[in-house]
Amino acid sequence: MISNWERFRQYLFSAEELGIEIDISRVSFSESYLNEMEPKMQRIYTEIKALEDGAIANPDEQRMVG
Repeated sequence: MISNWERFRQYLFSAEELGIEIDISRVSFSESYLNEMEPKMQRIYTEIKALEDGAIANPDEQRMVG
């Protein structure tokens, strides 16, 4: 079992350019969770990019977002 300190070091996210840090080390998820979610998140990012580029968001109404 990984210690709290090691988990903190592994899962602390720092974005110096934004001046923020996010600590998810105490969130209850399995060690494999992030790897399992990666393909789903990549698909979501692709879909968001398509919407930002003008894709139809509501095919029934033939409308874009915004």
